[in-house]
Amino acid sequence: MTPRAIPLVLGLLVPTVASAVPFQDPSQPTGWVSLGAYVIEDDYDTSGDPDVDPAFGLELGLIGWTGEVGLGLEAAVMRSSFDVATSSIDSETVDTTRWMIGLRLADWNEGSRFSTYLRGGFLYRTDEGDLIDDDGSGFYAGLGVDVRIAGPLAISPQVLYTDSSSLDATEWLFGGSLVWRF
Repeated sequence: MTPRAIPLVLGLLVPTVASAVPFQDPSQPTGWVSLGAYVIEDDYDTSGDPDVDPAFGLELGLIGWTGEVGLGLEAAVMRSSFDVATSSIDSETVDTTRWMIGLRLADWNEGSRFSTYLRGGFLYRTDEGDLIDDDGSGFYAGLGVDVRIAGPLAISPQVLYTDSSSLDATEWLFGGSLVWRF
């Protein structure tokens, strides 16, 4: 299986896994930790069209609830790399790290297996290669759905948009994560 297929496989497994496990509505979580994989559609200020590998990320957050509406503080780090032509006969691999801190607005949907959320905040991005070396700030915004599997486990397909001054990069990230809620 290629790394680009991982988010697609996760997305296809969500309905299958969700329907196979008996549902018990847990109490509202006060936090979460998640590991995710994302396919990237990009627009970078580089010579040539870069070949971008999938991104992998770690997220964590704390959330407070008023009824079924939650507001949380989240932090995340996401890594990926891309290959780009630096001349007609040479290319280089650039490692990208995205540091994010922001807010998450969630709807618990009592009695349902699904919880929707919106997220957004500050982004700091670094791009490091032999010739390309840039960093800059920006923002991110996204949305997703936590599909509760069993107990504290959920699968979360999501879409994320980022815009930063590092390489004047804009990205759409499509993927999913495995979430542990506490």
